Amino acid sequence: MQKGKLTINVRDGTLAIEGEESLVREVYQDFRDFLQAGSLPRGSGKAEGAYGGSKAAGRVQETYTSVPSLELSSKGGKQDLQDFFAQKQPVTAFEHNVVFVYYLQKIQNMSAITLDHIYTCYKYAGAKLPSAFRQSVVDTSHKKHFLDTRSLKDIRVATKGENYVDYQLPKSSHSIV
Repeated sequence: MQKGKLTINVRDGTLAIEGEESLVREVYQDFRDFLQAGSLPRGSGKAEGAYGGSKAAGRVQETYTSVPSLELSSKGGKQDLQDFFAQKQPVTAFEHNVVFVYYLQKIQNMSAITLDHIYTCYKYAGAKLPSAFRQSVVDTSHKKHFLDTRSLKDIRVATKGENYVDYQLPKSSHSIV
């Protein structure tokens, strides 16, 4: 088992991590995604977020844009997102996120799914957005392993998430998360 070490200093907001190489690589990839998106993690002092938000009370405000070209209705013979959403009955933000990415990837046959695509799904389905939307999507990957968010410009449903949507939603009184 190889050990790794990473030290990043962004305006003296030093991040130092030492541990298994896979953990160090994961933290580095997350940080690199922040940089590529034009955003830095909270507390970085950067005023503009990945989606052009403004800094208010020390926090970067998230803003997202609906994707007008994204067809979520039953036009073209594909299942309507609202019908799929009602069928799966997601309750938590993790469930919402995996259902939306599953729908886009498996039913709409989309690639290169972004946060704006998922945001558009929330709006179309009439679901309440999590207050920390971006973090919610990342946590759906890191905590539940339902999504692959190595690139926030190409979010994918993971095998665990696909199985969860296929076999555990809607939840019955016997299913376990």
